[in-house]
Amino acid sequence: MSNLRIDTDKCIGCGKCVKICMKDHLAVKDKKVTETLHGCLKCGHCIATCPKQAISFADPKDNDILGKARQEGFMDARPVSEEDLTAIRDKMEHSSSMGDLCETHILEGKALNKFMDDVWEAVKEKEADTDIVREMAEWRDSNKLGPNPALWNGSQVLLIFADSPEKAFMASNRMKTEGFGRGVIGFHSNVIMMASKIDGGLAKKHVPHIDKKLYMAYVIGHGRRIIEPGIAPLFKKAKGLKDKLF
Repeated sequence: MSNLRIDTDKCIGCGKCVKICMKDHLAVKDKKVTETLHGCLKCGHCIATCPKQAISFADPKDNDILGKARQEGFMDARPVSEEDLTAIRDKMEHSSSMGDLCETHILEGKALNKFMDDVWEAVKEKEADTDIVREMAEWRDSNKLGPNPALWNGSQVLLIFADSPEKAFMASNRMKTEGFGRGVIGFHSNVIMMASKIDGGLAKKHVPHIDKKLYMAYVIGHGRRIIEPGIAPLFKKAKGLKDKLF
């Protein structure tokens, strides 16, 4: 059963939704995204990350819920604890079979605010043709009332630096697996990566001690139970499985 509606006229096959999906429910075939039917969580992250607004829920009621989530945020504003961050980052950075995968860095508080100010300076010329940049402009014009729309109510950003995109991608998957069992979610930030591409020195300015290339940036936090009957049991089941395995 299809859970999503994908507008193939808008889809450019960039694969960003594929990378962020925790259930491998999406795949790019013939330069267009399709559902693999591995099991959609209806988390809405693919919808949020699509740069062309090509994805929506098949059920209009779910789109109404997503609309509310866009206003309230996918995250409940609680920061991820130091204990959870340490466990997640350790799982990401080191693999028993491949050795060191990446280096990570957490931005929060004043450091994150300064970083996002520099992100804005890099992307502000894209306001006319990029929805999220337009939302950031409106937020800044309102004297920054409410949370930064680029952070969706999250208060921490996890940066992934690696020697190759393959290692960064593997590390991001390990982040999702470890985080899922702890009730921690994240979404890949297109606007941060856009800023990094425009301003090649952005990451180095804020994280000077890491020499590897910035490949991914995730806004992380504790997820709201947007569709509680479907999401809550999965968190409980994943945590129980993790406890058995580790």
